[in-house]
Amino acid sequence: MHEGVCADGRLPETQESFWAELVAARVDVAALQEVRLRADGDLDDLTLAAKSAGMPHVSVFSLSASSVREGELAGLALLSREPFRDEQREKLPNLGLSGEADGSSIESYDKGLLSAVLDHNGLPLRVVSLHVPPFHRFGRAADEFPFLWEAVAKSIGPLDGTPLLVCGDFNTDDRELLTDQIDGELRSAIAGQETHRGRSFDDILHSDALDLVHREVIPTQSDHAICVAEFDFPRPVDHTATEAATSGGHDAREHLRGQPLA
Repeated sequence: MHEGVCADGRLPETQESFWAELVAARVDVAALQEVRLRADGDLDDLTLAAKSAGMPHVSVFSLSASSVREGELAGLALLSREPFRDEQREKLPNLGLSGEADGSSIESYDKGLLSAVLDHNGLPLRVVSLHVPPFHRFGRAADEFPFLWEAVAKSIGPLDGTPLLVCGDFNTDDRELLTDQIDGELRSAIAGQETHRGRSFDDILHSDALDLVHREVIPTQSDHAICVAEFDFPRPVDHTATEAATSGGHDAREHLRGQPLA
């Protein structure tokens, strides 16, 4: 979300305009990175976005001081139409990187992941909002830090059959740096589409329990695009109903639209 600042450094004309693409996407759950968070705990424009988008349930994780507003914070958020439970917050190892950008000294901030479970028509769905360091800003490559990807995989944990979405800014085109570390299979929904300055940095990874139906990348006022994915979600089978519900051996399934912003 670039902390609510437009890609060119300007403030948006209105808070509503900055969140317009998220509201228009009409998703069931959203995973956000670089969210503006106030030190006093007031969610401010995030509350506005959640209400406007019809996702009143909000979970946040402040990770660092703001890079654009003195005295404020930045971090991760999850928004949902359904309540969250089993929330987990994990900071990743800070790589301690430093360098220069636009004539100013920069250093790597804390990054991490926010995870929560929600119930979709009687079945659990786990959603992760992930943000890893911007290696390229320091002239480094993502594959130089295998311990970081191991830490991400450990935080996500082995796939246990619960449908899973890992949504976020990976700051690399190479998803295998993470997926090769995961005990189980995660598939890319966005699969190489450009999301940030010509690169495929952002993605929605999903477990095999979710079948991808549709995907799209939508430009925003932020410096990252919205990644939107729609999935067929397994529906619990009523064994007292007729066999028509699972005829041909296929589970009855239901659509779920999920979206991360980064």
